[in-house]
Amino acid sequence: MRTPLNAYASIWTYDNFSGATHIYLSIAIPSLTAGIFEEGSRWLAFRFLVKDHRLENGLMYGAGHGGIESILLVGLSVLSTAIAAYFYPQVFSSIQLDTIAATPPWIALVGLWERLAAMAFHIGMSVLVLESFRRKQPYYVGVAMAGHFFFNFSAVYASQWGLLQSEVVATAWSLVALWYVWTTWKSNKAAVAAAPSPPTPA
Repeated sequence: MRTPLNAYASIWTYDNFSGATHIYLSIAIPSLTAGIFEEGSRWLAFRFLVKDHRLENGLMYGAGHGGIESILLVGLSVLSTAIAAYFYPQVFSSIQLDTIAATPPWIALVGLWERLAAMAFHIGMSVLVLESFRRKQPYYVGVAMAGHFFFNFSAVYASQWGLLQSEVVATAWSLVALWYVWTTWKSNKAAVAAAPSPPTPA
């Protein structure tokens, strides 16, 4: 659903806007749909599929989402390109081969850095959505959607100044997400420790 919606929005912004407004909307709309669809999907999963709302399950759900996304978006893409360029260079144009050859090796490390930051952010958002059930406060989902929007928008917008600048922004967001996970974990452990022990059967 999100892919055709983004495609339609891209055509609409191209036809109706220009200059800075077009640039902002081209970044904002996909960022907004990412927040709505991904965090909405998390909410649906916790509502209908993951009935055990322990904090550990929120952590694993976020790690699984971020891990699968990393494998599909980066791992398989980079690996398939490398294999094709080495064994079947004829499928690439000379310009593409020159571009691949000119790409410095450290770019792969930047991709790994970006995926680690994204995975940390996914874990944070997963815990945030889970808290909407644990605390019975639906607004947590809205906060997760807004956070996802700003993560995507700011990282993509910062890319105009350079790849590393974009990754610094993504890393900053991921650190905020990890801080939230850590404080939530400590609060949960403190609440469990303070809870009265169940009565011992006579």
